[in-house]
Amino acid sequence: MALVLNGSANTIGGLAVGGLPDGIVDTDMIAAGAVTGAKKGAGSILQVVQEHRTDTWSETVAQGAKSGACITKAITTASSSNKVLVSFHLTLSAGSAIANRLGVTLKRGGTEIALSDDTSDNKLRATTSTLHTNVNQLFNVGFEYLDSPGSAASHSYTLHICTGSSSNKTVYLNRSYTESNDSYRHRGTSHLTLKEVSA
Repeated sequence: MALVLNGSANTIGGLAVGGLPDGIVDTDMIAAGAVTGAKKGAGSILQVVQEHRTDTWSETVAQGAKSGACITKAITTASSSNKVLVSFHLTLSAGSAIANRLGVTLKRGGTEIALSDDTSDNKLRATTSTLHTNVNQLFNVGFEYLDSPGSAASHSYTLHICTGSSSNKTVYLNRSYTESNDSYRHRGTSHLTLKEVSA
């Protein structure tokens, strides 16, 4: 079919797919949001959301138990085959040296994920853990995990703390166990970041 120029409508008819020379369409000609995840290619980051917690939080946790959520963030995925890259950094403290054997568990929609598969003895299964012996200082734990939620929907991720103590102990987020008014006492921040990754 021959090319048909319509001056009144500013259109060109009869143009085949791929008929434009290279370089004709540049970035400025592409509408914002017009490039979908499929066009961006596998492994592309489609969106990033983050919960950055700057206040303090604490909870008394029983031996063998896990705290309520200390950080929560949701992400709505565009495709059931897309993945979510979960990364977090927590600033922690606890009430005694033995309580500083802390584990962190990641949950999606209330289900624990990214756990150790070792169920022997009385071991606490966690996503990751840390040990620190100075109760007067803050210590940090971080982790990254590529999750496959399996549906195009809103997915809520939460972080929970467990302690290796033999009794109930209070765990703290973004502050130290001791709270004296000294210039060498620090406050910290914590975050949970979710990135949707194209399949």
